[in-house]
Amino acid sequence: MASDAAIKLREKWMGKSVDLFETLTFDELDVGQKFIFLPEPEEGVVDTRLRCAHYIYRKIEPVMGHEKETQGNLTGSYGKAKRIKSRKIIDVLASRSVILVK
Repeated sequence: MASDAAIKLREKWMGKSVDLFETLTFDELDVGQKFIFLPEPEEGVVDTRLRCAHYIYRKIEPVMGHEKETQGNLTGSYGKAKRIKSRKIIDVLASRSVILVK
């Protein structure tokens, strides 16, 4: 179930009903669930990034309590995901917005 923050983000960003798709954070996904990344909106920019193709990933490791340094010296908790087609494994920030693919 999407958090209240995720529902509000979807409604604000897309102006669409909550029934069309489920927006979550990476941390809210269960291991094994498939998702695409939700493009982050940019202020004052008409955004068409959801209208193009996206890689589909599967969450393969839960978010752990450890923190990892990222670009810009920010830290956060990470889990792991695998790109379905290429099988490439990536680190994903727990708070990253995603769309559940059913």
